[in-house]
Amino acid sequence: MRKCFCLLNHVLTQKQLAELLQKYNVSNIEYPPSAISDFWRQIPTTAQILKSYLQSITEWLKLAEQGDLIIIQGEFGSTFALVDWALSKKIIPVYAVTKRVETEEKQGETVTRHYVFEHECFREYKKYTDLV
Repeated sequence: MRKCFCLLNHVLTQKQLAELLQKYNVSNIEYPPSAISDFWRQIPTTAQILKSYLQSITEWLKLAEQGDLIIIQGEFGSTFALVDWALSKKIIPVYAVTKRVETEEKQGETVTRHYVFEHECFREYKKYTDLV
């Protein structure tokens, strides 16, 4: 069985956990230490992403072995860099696909929208050249 490393800004839902177990045969979920979680929530807003910014994350992810999964979602540039890193290590990077359910309430001249995101599935990140 394989491990799944979770680089998200929230813990996984029961539906997500069930999919990881059933579809991907995951036996263990690894969440990052709090320092990495805190950093991932607040990636620096500099003009460039520096490799040194992500070094603590890749050091933690070195615990992953070929064939393990990494759920990566967050700031786009850092996500792209870590997906590239994972692919180079033959670790499977995935992201959650969600369906957005919107409700709208109108009170006089005020309209309030509420969004609920429902997990649909995990999808593997793929290079454009690997798409079918």
